Amino acid sequence: MQLDSAVQEARGIGGGHAGLLRIGATPATTSFALRSLFPTLLAERPAARVTVTTAFSDMLLDAIDKREVELAVCPLPETLGASMAKEVLYDDHYSLMVSTGHPLARRESVTLDDLVDCEWAASSRQEFARVQIEQAFAKQGYPRMRVVAEANSLAALILIVSTTQLVSFINARSFDPGPLPFDIAVRPIQLDGLVRQVGLIRRAGYLSPIAQRAQEILRNAAREL
Repeated sequence: MQLDSAVQEARGIGGGHAGLLRIGATPATTSFALRSLFPTLLAERPAARVTVTTAFSDMLLDAIDKREVELAVCPLPETLGASMAKEVLYDDHYSLMVSTGHPLARRESVTLDDLVDCEWAASSRQEFARVQIEQAFAKQGYPRMRVVAEANSLAALILIVSTTQLVSFINARSFDPGPLPFDIAVRPIQLDGLVRQVGLIRRAGYLSPIAQRAQEILRNAAREL
């Protein structure tokens, strides 16, 4: 892996037209990241190779630390280690995801009060979005979320929610609701003062030429949101 990276970096330095870009995105930001980068990036660098990793943000951080991913588009944690750098792309908001048969599916929007007695399908305990929602519950003095099912993919969470009375959450701005099944309903959650920032995370220090260009493209796309 280190030898491959060194060779690819040398190619990038030589002209900026070749190189390997290892990019990561969460399930909900993958559409934004890929629609922003393609086909522009490959048109500019036809000799380049791009590998895409889709995972929740806690797993992407681990992949960056292991140098398996160079640049990730994901929700930003409040703090990062000194070896990591982050940059805000845009603000996002949470939405509730329920089956169309769930009572909350008939609401125009929901509040934390509506969710206190719900049972949840959620990502892992370390994932940024879940941490932030749990903090919102704690801030209001509510009991902990009752998480009945955990999954490490959005597709799994969607399937669980569509076949149960469990609730889950999804980020609203960058997710394309088109692929959602007909039996899934998405409703805004009113969370005063709780804004999720989506951005770029990478290791501090060197960034390959192709990753630098990808970063520029993503910045420009975020300004147009």
